[in-house]
Amino acid sequence: TSAPAEGRAAPAAFWADGTTIFAEKGDKTMKFCAASDSHGDFDVLCRMLEKERPDGMIFLGDGVREALRAGRLFGLPVLAVAGNCDLACQEPATLQPSPEGFPLFLTHGHRFGVKQGFGALERAAEQAGAKAAFFGHTHQPMLREGGPVALYNPGSVGQRGTYLTVEIGGGKLTCRLERAE
Repeated sequence: TSAPAEGRAAPAAFWADGTTIFAEKGDKTMKFCAASDSHGDFDVLCRMLEKERPDGMIFLGDGVREALRAGRLFGLPVLAVAGNCDLACQEPATLQPSPEGFPLFLTHGHRFGVKQGFGALERAAEQAGAKAAFFGHTHQPMLREGGPVALYNPGSVGQRGTYLTVEIGGGKLTCRLERAE
């Protein structure tokens, strides 16, 4: 694996509950790949990580086992939540990390009824004090900024090849929809 790109902070520590994953806060920008719904496609996760060379991965369920394996292969910290297809999985249903001091809410989305609407997810994220919520489950990419909490869904990396690049630093979050090649 390679070192993080210049100007980006190196991951220092990873805790499964997501509370503290980086040792220092500062003016450096951290880059993550956010993906969901790989449904067993390990190769597409590896292509995504090879292409982007992020500092870490956010995985939003339905393929946690493959995501953790890809993270280990690339030497990356992985923040993962369980999806409805992740049977016998140890990962929680939600995480609330704050990389670089930017509060996030991570979930697969099935427990919040995201196929019917986003109200329950928005309320949970807002109650948690998050500035942005990331979710999967629908297989439909979404970047909705504005409102009390920004909502981001990378779509399905396994079925559509879509994921998000997420850059966090200086109190700002930037997301771009990308496609695995």
